[in-house]
Amino acid sequence: MTKTYFDSWAEAKADGTAVAFADDPNGNTRNSRIDYIYFSRSASGLALKSTQVYDTRDANGVMPSDHRPLLSVFTVK
Repeated sequence: MTKTYFDSWAEAKADGTAVAFADDPNGNTRNSRIDYIYFSRSASGLALKSTQVYDTRDANGVMPSDHRPLLSVFTVK
């Protein structure tokens, strides 16, 4: 995948625009990443602005899913 596409989380981390919550600064789910947003390396009109991993735990620390929502924001030139 990474030969043809960028991993938005990795790119945002490198750019300093990745955001995650304090308990999980690397955007992991159970010690590794399982959720990705890829964008084409040939999409020259697309610029990544930021990527964020959201904490969905309730007040008791229970997560409704084994995935963490991931949002990437792009600008189109």
